[in-house]
Amino acid sequence: MNLLWSAATRHHDWLAEDRAVARRLVAQVKAAGLIGEASWYSIGDADRRVPKPGMDVLRHLLDQPIKRRLPLVLGAGGDSPFAWELAMLLSPPDDDGEVRGHNRLNLWTPIEPFAGRSGSDRLVALFRGIHGPAETEFAYLHPHPRSSQLEDVIDGAYGAPLTYGTMFTGVFWATLLGKDHLALFDLARLQGLDAYRVEWTGDEALLLQVSADVADATTAAVESRMLRLTEVFRAARLPP
Repeated sequence: MNLLWSAATRHHDWLAEDRAVARRLVAQVKAAGLIGEASWYSIGDADRRVPKPGMDVLRHLLDQPIKRRLPLVLGAGGDSPFAWELAMLLSPPDDDGEVRGHNRLNLWTPIEPFAGRSGSDRLVALFRGIHGPAETEFAYLHPHPRSSQLEDVIDGAYGAPLTYGTMFTGVFWATLLGKDHLALFDLARLQGLDAYRVEWTGDEALLLQVSADVADATTAAVESRMLRLTEVFRAARLPP
């Protein structure tokens, strides 16, 4: 089983100032020991390529030009410090400075390095240290492919999203909401949430961790709690 680390935003420009946010996110993920040297990379829908010796793959990807104001779709993967895969969607702003679509970072790693309470605490600390309301609207951590099964639009428990289908479909093992997403809910109805960890940063951010151990995230008990929390959010959703 793998771990999916996913973060997205509609309101933050990750390409501004020479792609400062995108570069910082990738640098922090690498500094945290979540990714290492890339053994392949991809740009758009092109086939995977093997990097040339000495090539800085991640920098090469983030230096790619925007063409016809279309989003950049970037991918890379490797085998150290463990098998990992990184994917990024970087959307340029329109003439009014609004992001056209959304920006996203997805990272897949093995779940075993983070199993147990101490490993899971370390994982959440890394997650919260990298993502915050300054650049992230919604983010989550969850075992994969279970995350995709929950989000299946036909028979998944999260098939009817709480906000947008590309973002907050439901509560995952760890879920982070930034201020732009919190603004979609009646915060008074989100007090006293039943989760292992509930951390509010005023009305700027909310971090939920449903259980102590990410390895337990697919158990019936933890999924039942996730579903109950999801319904609390559904009831707190403000009218469009």
